[in-house]
Amino acid sequence: MSAPDDNLTPKARPAFSSAKPPTPPVSTTAGMAGDSDDFSQSHLYKVFLKEREQIEKFRISESAKVGHDIGFEKALLTWIIQHREEWRKKNS
Repeated sequence: MSAPDDNLTPKARPAFSSAKPPTPPVSTTAGMAGDSDDFSQSHLYKVFLKEREQIEKFRISESAKVGHDIGFEKALLTWIIQHREEWRKKNS
């Protein structure tokens, strides 16, 4: 039987645990605040903001119908399933 202190002794750590985390590739930080590329002017970002606005309006409307906040996640999924395709046809 092992001594009770055996469970308290420090275990050897894998070699990678003390290593410095790797630096992410440049492409993963592209478009972040402080970059020379202003992603907020991109078409894709503008479409994202418009969709998010529609989802928020949908969340408020649906929440009022049921008498409590349905939450962003439920509003997002429901809006995507029920309204996104038609919205994109009208707003592309």
